[in-house]
Amino acid sequence: MSGRTGILLRRIGILTLFAAGVVSSGTQERHRLDGKWQGAILINGFPLSIGVVFSAAADTLRGTIDIPQQMARGLLLQNVRYSPPRLHFELPAGPGLATFDGGVSGDSVSGEFRQAGVKGTFYLVREREEPPVGQAEELFIEHDSVRLAATLSLPSREPRYPACVLIAGSGAHTRDEEVFGFAVFKVLADSLTRAGYAVLRYDKRGVGGSSGDLAASTSEDLAEDPLAAVRYLRGRNDIDPSRIVLVGHSEGGTVAMIAAAKSTGVAAVVLLGGPAVRGDSLILDQIRRLQDLSGIAPSARERALLLERRVFESVRADTGWEMLRLDLESEIRPEVKRQLATVRPEEATNQSLADSVTRNRVDAQIRILRTPWYRHLLQFDPASVIETVRSPVLALYGEKDIQVSVDLNRAPMKEALEKAGNPDSRVEVIPHANHLFQRATTGSIEEYGVLQKEFAPGLLERIEGWLQAVLAEG
Repeated sequence: MSGRTGILLRRIGILTLFAAGVVSSGTQERHRLDGKWQGAILINGFPLSIGVVFSAAADTLRGTIDIPQQMARGLLLQNVRYSPPRLHFELPAGPGLATFDGGVSGDSVSGEFRQAGVKGTFYLVREREEPPVGQAEELFIEHDSVRLAATLSLPSREPRYPACVLIAGSGAHTRDEEVFGFAVFKVLADSLTRAGYAVLRYDKRGVGGSSGDLAASTSEDLAEDPLAAVRYLRGRNDIDPSRIVLVGHSEGGTVAMIAAAKSTGVAAVVLLGGPAVRGDSLILDQIRRLQDLSGIAPSARERALLLERRVFESVRADTGWEMLRLDLESEIRPEVKRQLATVRPEEATNQSLADSVTRNRVDAQIRILRTPWYRHLLQFDPASVIETVRSPVLALYGEKDIQVSVDLNRAPMKEALEKAGNPDSRVEVIPHANHLFQRATTGSIEEYGVLQKEFAPGLLERIEGWLQAVLAEG
């Protein structure tokens, strides 16, 4: 999702949010908001995932916000006001105060988002606590200088259990891999636990309860985390050490294959939307598919692709950053001016404000571009590792996935698995599924938050059936 969701497009058209403050106010009905809410901000059709927690204390309604794609969690909200059905809250930020004005209807909130002259919409859906499946153990796994906070779910039957380690896609994901309100790994873990598997999932390094530096970590660095999880599981008396599986989503699929290539303790690998081509090819394909969905003019398409290639050149060579900054500002400034004219007509000719907003957006992009993670993503060829993995692999793609598309990745994945030589490996497509493996109409990122928070028909049955076959005892 790059702002990063799985492996998501780099430019999301929204300002980076920072910092915090004090929170105020509430009404007699403020307790109705207590709890966790998941949703997104949408600017120009591009969503930015958010999570909000409201809590009532004395006469005050408090709140915090998570912005996983920007690796920001627990930021304090200000001026939280609830006068049914209207809800207002604010977030102080570097680019300017972010304000949320919406209406509450049952277990959902929707309304208007504004920040520094930019206008969009937002929505939130209440997160319901589901009864636990099996038994859950909260634990820590330590290796080198990293401490991973994890949950191990155990089936309600006699051990020794086969086990699955879940590996999230790119971005600052906690163990549930929540994307636009869909707790992808929580749903997957519950299903696998019901099917008789122990399931270990963890907060990515530097996220939630885990230590470490995510921004400085490449996919190869991140592969050390599931390897540590495998070592931990192999040391438990209730886990069958010969039946430990890695399950990776999106970039997590690349991480899973790197880990499997390094370990003899991995019995099988399941890839959910796992890339089989280099990151530069993947990103260009994402851009083209988003352009197809949005109906951008041919001339604008070519400019966007040309600029992206110039981005790649700067990232690979680590040069030309000032020139690239000017190119990005030139691309973004007209859109900023259009937004100002639409949202704040009185500021339409305010060059200073337009320049400030533009610089903030470009700064946020360049911070991502200059991370070790992004440089590694562009140049790393997953197929070179896939073809060395001897364990059986099930590679599943969503028919409507525009982030890791079937058309671009299926053939290279098949070719790499054929070179690996395991006859139990499979590459299959889940009909109508998007990158999160929800049943989708177009596969666009805009749909993620409004679709049912469940997997497309056939996904779970396919995973569990294949695992049963390849892990059969005796």
